[in-house]
Amino acid sequence: MNIPDYDDFYSLTDYGKRFLIDPMSQIESWLSQTSTLSIIELWERGNENENFRKESMGYFLQKAAEGEPIDPNELVDALSLSCMTVENGSVAADREIYYDFVEYLTEQGINV
Repeated sequence: MNIPDYDDFYSLTDYGKRFLIDPMSQIESWLSQTSTLSIIELWERGNENENFRKESMGYFLQKAAEGEPIDPNELVDALSLSCMTVENGSVAADREIYYDFVEYLTEQGINV
């Protein structure tokens, strides 16, 4: 298993605060995209996270298909993610995941 260098993690929450009063709602919306879940799964597999619980991904894909927001704490805990952390209400992620979030905000017209 490749252990992520948490120094390379970027705060999605801090970035979102530059444009939003409540960035958590946009983080939850972004996590509710099937494309986001696919990128997270690819990252976890590509970085050989032996603890990644891929069998639980179906639950989150179903939530996404139904348009339900996905709580970052629940996602990180249920899937045993190593590409993302949640501490004290702040979400941080590996730079590849972070850049996807930035792109999502751009597509939504939020950070332009």
